[in-house]
Amino acid sequence: MFELPEGLEAQERPDRISKLAFYLIDKEPLIYLFIINSDFIPDPEGKMIGPFKAGVYFHKNRVLFFYKPDELESMPREELYFVIIHEAFHIFKKHIERHEGLKDAVLRNIAEDAVINYEIGKATYEGVITPKAPEGVVEVPNDFTRKFYYLNDDAIETHRIYHWLKKKKEEARNNSFKVGDIVKINDEEDQFGRITGKVYGERGTYRVKRESKEDIISGKSDDDAKESEEHGSNLTPVVTSNDIKNGNIPNGEFEGAYGFDYHIENGKNAKEAEEEMVEKNFFTDKIVSQAEKMTDQIKQSGKSAGTGVGSLISRLKKMNKPKINWKKEFGRKMNVFMSKNSFLHQPVDSYINYPWNPTSRYGILGKHPIMQRKNLQTYVIFAIDTSGLVFSSREELEKFFTEVDAASKQLEFTRKGHVLTLQWDYNIQDDMKIYKTGDWKKFDVKGGGGTSPRCVFEYLNKVFVEKNGRYVVNTDNVKFATEDKKKLPFLVILTDGFFYDSLDDKALGIYAENKDNILYFTKSTRQIYPPNYIEYV
Repeated sequence: MFELPEGLEAQERPDRISKLAFYLIDKEPLIYLFIINSDFIPDPEGKMIGPFKAGVYFHKNRVLFFYKPDELESMPREELYFVIIHEAFHIFKKHIERHEGLKDAVLRNIAEDAVINYEIGKATYEGVITPKAPEGVVEVPNDFTRKFYYLNDDAIETHRIYHWLKKKKEEARNNSFKVGDIVKINDEEDQFGRITGKVYGERGTYRVKRESKEDIISGKSDDDAKESEEHGSNLTPVVTSNDIKNGNIPNGEFEGAYGFDYHIENGKNAKEAEEEMVEKNFFTDKIVSQAEKMTDQIKQSGKSAGTGVGSLISRLKKMNKPKINWKKEFGRKMNVFMSKNSFLHQPVDSYINYPWNPTSRYGILGKHPIMQRKNLQTYVIFAIDTSGLVFSSREELEKFFTEVDAASKQLEFTRKGHVLTLQWDYNIQDDMKIYKTGDWKKFDVKGGGGTSPRCVFEYLNKVFVEKNGRYVVNTDNVKFATEDKKKLPFLVILTDGFFYDSLDDKALGIYAENKDNILYFTKSTRQIYPPNYIEYV
């Protein structure tokens, strides 16, 4: 059961925050409503928020807003507004519930902050003060932006940034410091420093120049600071907002001296957490709904000084709108394929008489043709590009193949056919095989190398042999025949979409007459042909 630490209690809302709320009432109702539905709790010693300047927690239909009085009360108004928006978005974006599967709390908080701060920077503030980021806020890493440049704004998503940071952390050298690294001195309270070199003859011991946390966050340096000798086991790596921006994430445990806020974890048991999640969802939906109504009324009354009134409402709705539901789209396209290709209508002789059969009028019992549905074998081919990381993380790959596993089980259970896989980059790397649940874990994604899906169609042209108006496949791993040359297996090409060349009809070979049965599941559509794809982010 959640209880406030001893000595902490809600107090009257700080005067400058009340003034900010009054100022925003007819300019940004969402933030106004957030402020008046929050209890402000001074936390000068960091009992709830540790070294950070602010943090939020939802409890009993109220937002508990913890803050360090000296920090927030001395901030310029533009920076204070930034902090309030930032904390409001943590609540309105329902971060605790949406990201509970991301186990590294520090990396999760960094990723959430990076996304929120990016979104604050993208919003419009015409007719209202423009929020200004305080020193040390987290930004989206430069290397991350460069890697996912082709996704534009769609790349800025918490899960994707989290897994990118996690990979960076795992790649880092553990317990190995280099000159310039920021560290916390563990046995001294609130003591930080910067590595200036190794101590000669003392393995694992470093020279550390003392620096305050404020100087670390601001990037300043104290020329008069003293040096000390510290063993590596007595030092904890510190990650700053500048480190994050440059993609320098130390491995192992590290101190979070970045940014200014902390999204407080839920300390309740499972039942309490579930009940409060329902309350929180109701709370946030109610606030957003009220803010929308207020915004509409203000616009209709003409009271607003600018056209940007309520801009954060539309921004929030856009942020909370899910990206393309590729699982739904994939399932829908699979169902369409199955319905078109799993059966055919063919004439069979029958003794059954129908009113519309001429022989029935004369009482003659004789065979006549009727149309009957005949089930067919159905095959789905997944051609997997192994030239690089098609997905941003193993977790995304697992989510995708959850759907493939379900399709495979369904086909095998109903004995309608199988899911088949083949792996490729510039050439075929693994021949077509029958897919079994969980086989995706064995895929050898090599990374690097060239990519051209021409090899996929060249391979299929070779293994699909024409016989009596249909195609027969007879390899060491797979044996089946199609009922119709124009009903080839559903071909899903899983790729990042960056090829050496584009495809034309001629390159599609036997699939040139089966274009509708090709589905590209891709990050980029620049060289995709034909235009039948699900673009995922």
